[in-house]
Amino acid sequence: MTLRIEGDSAVLDFTGSDPQLTSSLNVPTGGNPHHTLMLVGVYYILYSLNPNLVLNFGLTRPFHCILPEGTVVNPQFPAAVGMRSLTCGRIRSLLFGAFGQAMPERMPAAPAGSSSIVNVMTHDDRTGEAVIAAVNPVVAVPAVCDGRRHQRQRRRCGLSQEHAGGDHRSRGADPLPALRPGVGNGRRRPLARRPGDAHGVPGLHAQHAHHRAHRDRCRFQAWGVLGGKAGRGSSMSLNPGRPNMRVLNNIDTFTANPGDIVSIVSPGGGGRGDPLDREPERVLRDVVCNYVAIADAEAEYGVVLTGMGVDLAVDLPATEVLRAQCRRNEPHPHFHFGAAREAYERVWTATPTMP
Repeated sequence: MTLRIEGDSAVLDFTGSDPQLTSSLNVPTGGNPHHTLMLVGVYYILYSLNPNLVLNFGLTRPFHCILPEGTVVNPQFPAAVGMRSLTCGRIRSLLFGAFGQAMPERMPAAPAGSSSIVNVMTHDDRTGEAVIAAVNPVVAVPAVCDGRRHQRQRRRCGLSQEHAGGDHRSRGADPLPALRPGVGNGRRRPLARRPGDAHGVPGLHAQHAHHRAHRDRCRFQAWGVLGGKAGRGSSMSLNPGRPNMRVLNNIDTFTANPGDIVSIVSPGGGGRGDPLDREPERVLRDVVCNYVAIADAEAEYGVVLTGMGVDLAVDLPATEVLRAQCRRNEPHPHFHFGAAREAYERVWTATPTMP
């Protein structure tokens, strides 16, 4: 996608997009230059810039999309479109990347991606009837310009507080008592934050007993910007840490017997800014909160810690020396894509420059 600012309007040119697919990932826009599915990311961007905006259709009038016929963003009959939401998620990330290059000082890193959707089928012990429900664990968000604004950024990314906070039950599953014991015990994934001056909110490690699951960012990570690192990808496994552990792939269908544990680690948002610029005391707090390992505090953030437990503290002189040794003279590339994406781009493109 090419972003062109023309006076008081903007053109989002999708020329060069892949041809429409035989799979159901096509986005049915009908060529409408103001189609909502193509401009949801614009709402997020404008609200990130000014949270006092009134979110209505008028916000997108200055934006015009060029959607070539026969492509994944303007498929022709009889294209399959049932899973268009997955492509729309990548389009939103694409828009963040384009606007981030236009105004890097004001835009966050990449969003973590969509939540891991778990379709659960079990039986209600009271009635013996089959129960089917969709459970959405929590997702993470990208780093913003100021790391203290994580709570606000959750709302800017379009996530309800229910999906961004401590209540891990979807509204669809909540009325089902038979599912409650296996749903409410998600927890913040430790050691998941990605290095950056402001780092993305970490992914969540939710465990559910008794599924068919889809998860996002299982291969390509949410990109970091301005020296920040790419977020960690998602993972899923059955009975982690047990002899019968099984690593699950994306959209796997499987049976979980009573006592089995299904572990789902959601993707994390990208980091923003050089991790060597993050205040040492904030890195110490990250370690205390189990977001960052002590070894990573030194290796990624250049922060030397001394002591153990309640006596853990920052060694400022040693930190200054280490950071001076770690700093590079050359500027950081705008994006950090992560190892999997960079390996892919080395095969398919000459220079990985787009998010």
